[in-house]
Amino acid sequence: MDYLIPVGVAIVLGPLSLITMIRATMPKAPKTPEAMKEVVMNFVKQGYLLIRMNRKPKPGESMHNFQSALGLCYETYDPDRLTVSKNFLSYRYKLAPSDKLTPGLGTALMDEVTAGLMGAAGKPAGASLFFQTQWYPENIKSSTSADDDDEDYLDIINTLTKNGRTISHTRTDIRSSDNKLIGYSTHVKYMPFGNIMMDTLISYFPMWMSPWVSGIINKQLPPPSPTAHENIGAHKAVDSGLKIVSDGKGEFSMTDDHKNPFGTLHGGCTAMIMEKVGESYANSLFKDSKFYLESLQVQFLSAGRGQKILTIESETIEFTENNHALIRVKLMKPNSGKKKGPTVLAEGTLRYLVK
Repeated sequence: MDYLIPVGVAIVLGPLSLITMIRATMPKAPKTPEAMKEVVMNFVKQGYLLIRMNRKPKPGESMHNFQSALGLCYETYDPDRLTVSKNFLSYRYKLAPSDKLTPGLGTALMDEVTAGLMGAAGKPAGASLFFQTQWYPENIKSSTSADDDDEDYLDIINTLTKNGRTISHTRTDIRSSDNKLIGYSTHVKYMPFGNIMMDTLISYFPMWMSPWVSGIINKQLPPPSPTAHENIGAHKAVDSGLKIVSDGKGEFSMTDDHKNPFGTLHGGCTAMIMEKVGESYANSLFKDSKFYLESLQVQFLSAGRGQKILTIESETIEFTENNHALIRVKLMKPNSGKKKGPTVLAEGTLRYLVK
């Protein structure tokens, strides 16, 4: 019976030793602003490698996605414009030459920069469930453009307001270079991937926080392509796939240029599609009246994958007494097989002020 004592000790100490070893190898949360900035950049770089894994590109093949159109891919994300601290991330952003600042573009920027904030907090980028943006066009500087003026920029300021186990909440201010509020957004994200093994791994080992994993990543990254800074802009990227069929109705040809690193339609691209189709519907409703998009809400119901032709439809929700109109815009994908009718990927509510 003497052997039972060492066996019992081994049974108890074995798992404890294993847990101690695992904890010793786990990435430590960064404590300095510079270390947190490095974590965000590693997070962005891992996103690029994820694209390569999903696409398996041929030599010389374009690796552009919607991050590229926003100028926020690993080749163009500028760490010198980044400020990071606990539960806070701010990025100083310059518009692409062809881009115009709109609520949809502001929402897309919020969506993308929020992903970096989640990375700094040790969380995966997650999946968007809902976001909304309130817009103040009167505060947009008339000079806001993509020229070489270093004083002409936007500050995208993100705060992590609630970091739950499965749900996270963020808020974002978009401010002009003279510190006027242009847009205000809130964002709800679902953090797990839905894969038990991947969720467990990321929970205990956020790879982008590991110095040795980051070293491997940096060796795997190709040098920036010669055309990396030739950004066509987010509006042109969306317009390349969008066809307005009639007032408030459209078709969208989804390609890799419109996706995120996980291979699904980018949430910011969804917001911009709704903005553009909603505007065509508003033009038919308000005719000669002046109007502008005051707020935009998007609820995500399903992921957009593959190379599909999506359909977009608009309808009036309500005209209010104070010169406001609410319009619903639905983004849908076709179904095949036993499923009848299209599947709604996302539903947006657009609020217009009619002057």
